[in-house]
Amino acid sequence: MRYLDAIDIDQWLELAPQVEIWLAEKLGKPTNGIFTVEEYWKRWSDNKTVKILPEIIAGESRKQEAEKVKQFLNKKAQELIFLGLLYFFKLFFIIYHLHIEILDDCRQM
Repeated sequence: MRYLDAIDIDQWLELAPQVEIWLAEKLGKPTNGIFTVEEYWKRWSDNKTVKILPEIIAGESRKQEAEKVKQFLNKKAQELIFLGLLYFFKLFFIIYHLHIEILDDCRQM
């Protein structure tokens, strides 16, 4: 067993900013406008006016675009171009599929 004190944890978090942001979110601490994929989706989709479901934007009708994102994330494509979508839809679409890729990778471990 290894004992970690607050200084060890602080130094480790400085070397792993993604973990630092995740931990800050879990502890309810400010993240200065930087969010994990999960928190970004939660804030964007679960607003007071309308609840946005992933299937609305990333459903069956978007299979071709989803494949483009997958190829880009797997470095099989050099660029990622979307036409006709609003900026926040493009951003969400990429974040949604990045989240799906991360979940798939975790399931394979």
